Amino acid sequence: MSGVSTRVGGGLVAVIGGALSLYHLFKLTEVPPGTVPILMELVPLLPSLSLVAVGVLIARGEYGAKRYVGRMLGWMVVGSVALSLLAGWTLAGAVLAGFPPRNAVVPLLNSATVGALVGLLVGLYDARGLEQQRSLEEVNRINDTLRIATQELVSNADRDVLEQAVCDRLRESDPYEAAWVGRYDPDAGQVLPVAWAGLDDGYFDGLVVTVDDSPTGEGAGGRAVKTGEIQCVPDVFADETMEPWWHLFETRGVESLAVVPIRGAETVYGFISVYADRPSVFEEREQEALSELGETIGHAIDTIETHERLAERERELARQNERLEEFAGVVSHDLRNPLNVADGYLELAREEGDDRYFDRVGDALDRMGELIDDLLAL
Repeated sequence: MSGVSTRVGGGLVAVIGGALSLYHLFKLTEVPPGTVPILMELVPLLPSLSLVAVGVLIARGEYGAKRYVGRMLGWMVVGSVALSLLAGWTLAGAVLAGFPPRNAVVPLLNSATVGALVGLLVGLYDARGLEQQRSLEEVNRINDTLRIATQELVSNADRDVLEQAVCDRLRESDPYEAAWVGRYDPDAGQVLPVAWAGLDDGYFDGLVVTVDDSPTGEGAGGRAVKTGEIQCVPDVFADETMEPWWHLFETRGVESLAVVPIRGAETVYGFISVYADRPSVFEEREQEALSELGETIGHAIDTIETHERLAERERELARQNERLEEFAGVVSHDLRNPLNVADGYLELAREEGDDRYFDRVGDALDRMGELIDDLLAL
């Protein structure tokens, strides 16, 4: 009965309560005048009317979550059967004692009515406790998720290591069964898996996620990259956009998933896909935490890429400095050579008074002029 909706479950309770109310109202018309007989008949009527009211509230979603409706109905049945058996045991004792009732059905139905209401109230209390426990577990998972972001982003400055660490930590968090990171390649229009945990390598042999209008681009992954918003699928087999991957989900026992975009300041780098082995795992607060995780990782990748660009620029500047030093050494040698030649011939010209040496000096100076022109051309 775990799949009973609030509308169906609440409607069933209201119908049962209505039927019992009609019966008790009918019996009330047969009660002889007198305060005590009327009050005695009102005792089961009030619980039956209460069943109608509670059933309506359940159907409207005001009492009990959908996941616990079947459990509440079970408690109602248990309460009704338990008090009916108790009444039957009392009637049997009366019969054995020689005091058979005039109508055994009436006390049995009265007991069943009161028992149904008591059981339903116990079920509501039980569901409330389970919901509080679930809420606490959800808060713990959210805290775990945010702690993953803090710890891994602080300790890892390498994108590959960061992505794998996030997958590993998500896999360790109950109730996640697996997680993988895909990087978006805009040129190919495709998301490529780069890190994963909880999945074997063969899983990705048949996995294709695109970012286009094809069936493989209309699923949660494609939508996450296109919109930059988290995409949750409470039941993967009830969502026709996930049909291209049904065969993969079936073999791995995937029931629900969340695809979290890794969004930087100006681009979507890819996404984190988180799998669970039961439906409806990702509630609103959990979605907010996962979205924050995706944004945090995106900003971390922004920082990593900025550092990488700065490091590459520093390496390029270092290479340019080396080339400039080499160039300066070569130019220094080439410029000094004609200057030395000119200086030598100028000395000879002074000593011997031969005009030929002035021609050699002119040639050396012309050569130096050419080198300077070449240097300026660079």
